[in-house]
Amino acid sequence: MTLLIRKTLLALAFSSLAISPLQAKSNETNIKEVRNEVGIMLNILQATLKQQSSNKNIRFRAESVFYLADQGVVFEIDSGRHGGNFFGFDLKGLMNSIPIAPTAPNTNGGRIEIDIDENEIERMVMSIVEHGEHYDDELSDKMRDLSEEQRELGWEKREYDRTRRDLEFEKRNADTQRRKEIEKRQNELNKEVAKLESKTRELEKFRSDLETERNQEVAKRQAVNQKIYKESLSLFEDTIGNMLCRYGAGLRSLSDDENVTFLLSDFVDADNDSVIGSHDKVYVFKHKDIQACVTGKSNKDKLLTAAKTYLF
Repeated sequence: MTLLIRKTLLALAFSSLAISPLQAKSNETNIKEVRNEVGIMLNILQATLKQQSSNKNIRFRAESVFYLADQGVVFEIDSGRHGGNFFGFDLKGLMNSIPIAPTAPNTNGGRIEIDIDENEIERMVMSIVEHGEHYDDELSDKMRDLSEEQRELGWEKREYDRTRRDLEFEKRNADTQRRKEIEKRQNELNKEVAKLESKTRELEKFRSDLETERNQEVAKRQAVNQKIYKESLSLFEDTIGNMLCRYGAGLRSLSDDENVTFLLSDFVDADNDSVIGSHDKVYVFKHKDIQACVTGKSNKDKLLTAAKTYLF
């Protein structure tokens, strides 16, 4: 290696050592600015999604936020499934209806109360849960008791049929007196069998009615579940759309090619995935689209349409 090349490499090495600390400091400063900005946004989001004390509200709660360098920020939202099996249909809560985002709160943890209008969904839910909290268990118990009673009736009928066959066989060689006794006993058995058959038909009808009732309950629950799913997503999307268009200017440190992502954790059950067990609902907004809405070049609806959304 020539002396000239060695000198050149040495100069480049010293140059890189001199630049690296400056770059590191710049990156550190930028991350700190991003952290401060998204902290304020998290506070706004927490206020917007504030939980109501009523147990008839589905609850979305902003849990945390983190930054991925050169990619953007991710807000993690608790969908409320952990305590109430959100879309597994435990109707202990309904999604808060939020028409517009609130005014920006202070960063000292103060939160904003939001009025809720949930009468329409509440009426639907009350029509389903009118049987009581343990209706499913009670219905299952009835079905089990019914099956047990049907088995007992079947066993009794088999015993009667066996006795009737024995009497019929004995009757062939019986004398006149014994034949009369056998015929009398046969008539009694026939009446008992008729009662058993009548009771069996009643039980079958009762079982059919219970099955119909259960199927109707399942259909109602699925319908309400789907309605809640759609309306809660619509309300959530409307909320974050308003928030981004109103307060998105606060994310000044993000570049145009970075994203703002909302992650609804454990949103729905993953029926065919025993490893992960649930799906997250993901919304990805481009920072430049957010700024276009902030400046009036776009609007909330266009922002939501441009967002990339999927289940993972």
